[in-house]
Amino acid sequence: MQQDDVEIDLIKLAKYLLFKWKSIVVCGMIFTVLGLGYLFYKHGFSLQNLSADAIYKVDMEEVQPNGTKKIVSKEVNRETYQKIVETRTKQQEQVLDKKKLAEDVTNLQIAKLEKEFSMQQQYLFDSVLLNMEPDKYNDAVFYYCVDDGNKEVIIYNPNINSQAVTNTPNVANDDATKNVKTIRSSVYTCAKTLLNSSKYIALVAKALGIDEKSVKLVREFIALHNLDEKSFTITARADSADKVERLKEIIGILNDDLNAIFSNNGKSISIRLISESNMDSANALDLLKITENLALKTLQQQLENAKSALLNADNSLPGVAIPAPLNPNKHIVTKCAKYGAVGLFVGIFVYTAFLTLLYLLQGKIRDAEVISRILGIRSIACIRDSAFSEVDTEAELKLKNSLELLCKDKNKICIVSTLDYKKHLGEVMENIKVALQGKELVVAHPYEVHQISECDGIVFVERIDISNLQKLMTSIKDIQVLKKEVLGIVYA
Repeated sequence: MQQDDVEIDLIKLAKYLLFKWKSIVVCGMIFTVLGLGYLFYKHGFSLQNLSADAIYKVDMEEVQPNGTKKIVSKEVNRETYQKIVETRTKQQEQVLDKKKLAEDVTNLQIAKLEKEFSMQQQYLFDSVLLNMEPDKYNDAVFYYCVDDGNKEVIIYNPNINSQAVTNTPNVANDDATKNVKTIRSSVYTCAKTLLNSSKYIALVAKALGIDEKSVKLVREFIALHNLDEKSFTITARADSADKVERLKEIIGILNDDLNAIFSNNGKSISIRLISESNMDSANALDLLKITENLALKTLQQQLENAKSALLNADNSLPGVAIPAPLNPNKHIVTKCAKYGAVGLFVGIFVYTAFLTLLYLLQGKIRDAEVISRILGIRSIACIRDSAFSEVDTEAELKLKNSLELLCKDKNKICIVSTLDYKKHLGEVMENIKVALQGKELVVAHPYEVHQISECDGIVFVERIDISNLQKLMTSIKDIQVLKKEVLGIVYA
């Protein structure tokens, strides 16, 4: 008997739980609220505390045992994450600063090269020597020899385009010499410095009748070449012999200035013109053209290289990967969703388990055939197989036919039920009255023995999932003691 009591249909159980879906959902929502309440209680009801325990994934570089570097994803807390972001942001700023500095330097270099390139082009266009016919080219080469090579300190003003080189023997205590640069120089370097000074630019421009502002055009008429530490040459060149003679006079002035500088430096050094030679004018002019055109091509190549370097500057320095910015709201929503979902699941699970346990242990009729198996009572019809099922119309027809057959020789029928007549049996009782027209019908509870004993046929009417099994079984046994015929049981 005990085994029969605990038999259960899983499909019916599932239907029963679905029938209770509203209460299950309500319980799940209650647990959801409890889960969210615990979450906020855990973090002191502070959104800031709630967002502080976020875990973030950050790509970090690790050195492998074999020495190679590998990017791996690591989980870090909020504090570590912020430190990583701060460090990498500074690194990125440094990279950007380096890129910006490199771009600025390259842009300055490009601007300088563009200016030099433009000046060289203009010079090639305006040059007197380069644009003259070879037969008009005249030059004279002056060979200078230094008797005793001088490597002592020579002091001169580096601003060679604004004033001539001057001798300053006592620079230690002279405030006027604070901006004077001290270098180790040879006689050749000193001569070159003088030729590039504004004094000699003005002398050459005046001698040839040209604008002294066009410095490169002026300088092309006098060229200086170093032979060794003790000798060098000065070439005076122009488009006529008369102009070469004028330049020769300026070179004489240069000779006097050099002698004055070195003789005042504590040594007797003789700088003199030792010879003069006429060179092949055609070869000299061709060499000058080749040199200046090569200078133009070199500037052009340097300019193209600088522009190319600027275009590729972004690839020259590696970028710094900065993790995605913090999103506290997203973390809070994720946390709330997590705790809410867990609460909802726990609530549904707990209440479903409770309903299942209640369904198993509350002692209600679960199976229309259980009474027949236990006490041998006929099952006349099952109108509903559960309290939450629809009426079976075929079972209603079976009820009518079965009652007519079972009660054909009975006069007074007693309908016995442990349930309330008006609340639970109204609908099925209408069907029974139709089936038993002409018969005397009595409705009684199991304890109303007097009414039951006056009848010659008894029909039990109960409802599955509502009627108490133990109470029904006791009632049947008590009535069987009266020796009254129990025709069967109808499940309403």
